Amino acid sequence: MSKEFETENYEYAVIDLHNHSSYSEEYPKTTFNEVEMLEYFEQVAEKAKQKVCFSVTDHDTALGAFMVYKELMKNKDKYPLVDFVPGMELNMSLERVAMYNDGVLKDPSFVFKKCHMLIHAKEGREEEFFKRTYLYSTLAHKKISVSKTPINIGKQVLAARNRLNEVYSIRIPLDIYRSCATNNNFESIKTAFIIETIDFLSNHGKITDKSFAEAEIKRIIERIFPDYPTFIDDFGYYGRFSVFDLKPIFGDCATICYAHPQTLSFKKFTKIPVKLFKGVDISTLPVNIQQKIRAKLNDRYEFKNGYFSQQDILFSNGIYGDQSGLVKLQLLHNQLQKHGIKIDGYELTPKTATYQHKHYTLEDIADTVVDKMHLLLNFGTDKHYDNADKMLMQYNDTRYYETNKRTKENPYLKYNRLNRELSNDENSFTIGDELER
Repeated sequence: MSKEFETENYEYAVIDLHNHSSYSEEYPKTTFNEVEMLEYFEQVAEKAKQKVCFSVTDHDTALGAFMVYKELMKNKDKYPLVDFVPGMELNMSLERVAMYNDGVLKDPSFVFKKCHMLIHAKEGREEEFFKRTYLYSTLAHKKISVSKTPINIGKQVLAARNRLNEVYSIRIPLDIYRSCATNNNFESIKTAFIIETIDFLSNHGKITDKSFAEAEIKRIIERIFPDYPTFIDDFGYYGRFSVFDLKPIFGDCATICYAHPQTLSFKKFTKIPVKLFKGVDISTLPVNIQQKIRAKLNDRYEFKNGYFSQQDILFSNGIYGDQSGLVKLQLLHNQLQKHGIKIDGYELTPKTATYQHKHYTLEDIADTVVDKMHLLLNFGTDKHYDNADKMLMQYNDTRYYETNKRTKENPYLKYNRLNRELSNDENSFTIGDELER
């Protein structure tokens, strides 16, 4: 144990490495812009009379972190008690991860579906981090308007590229799609995407006939990248960031950890080989599931050839009864290590809190508090909005937020405008009865 811990002489009052700004586009929760984020944490530090350290980890983009970093670099004197770590939270596709084809059991259905990962820039490597994440951040939020309808063309580029990765068994680097990220015409983006993909695959010996390849590639990606501009609601797992891109893109300029592992999910019709549970700590699982796993682990034939189906181990609370997600995380982590993918840790998910036979992880409770706090900050109330409010929000009514998705007024801005302390009614929030006991 370090002297710092022994003496309780901590450098920071708060270290919060998972936050979202308005660039996450998750409303109404995340509406702080870069100035408001810094002001908020500076005020936390002033109240605590000690420095704080925080990160911005927006969904699939480092743009919010870059804006905070730039604002802090320009106005260091304004935020003397704040240290900042740039980051991003990636929606990860785990396609083709942990497919089991060893020995007698050749079944491809043990595949994890998706998870989230937190990426943080290493100290002194912030500029490198932003350079490496620029293209992906741009593509993840690349929208163009077609007949007044915003289409996320960047997600379509990512989805089409990841689909072709699988078909041609090669990692097509994101760098070749720079023109797609900077162009604003649907047809030009699609044409550039196909030409650049064909050139890359041809140069790597994956195709020999370019004219045939063009027709083939169009056929493979026609649902993801149709012949005419259209809004696509579901890109499947292909529209996510591929886990196999972590190492090539981030190198050693960032640390990577699993975020909220309890949400880690399996694909449909999952089958988990018994032998994969060797060395896995299953103590957080329901007792009946632990007994099932141990019985098969101790059976020589089952250990070598057996597997657990969804009915065996996933349904009836099964692995999902592990509210922390640590068992799922261990199974995935062991597979990623085989691919040479190094993960530095995981976001702490505390044990489950139980109330009236309902399970709440402490993280869920915290989310409820944060949700209510943001409702207060952005809408002046700690009550959840009703259906009429939702309808107004769908039409971008300025009662809630402006079209550029920035907060119109929160208590800090209100304080500045009124030039007085806010009353308790104006600056307070409550926790629901079921979570207070």
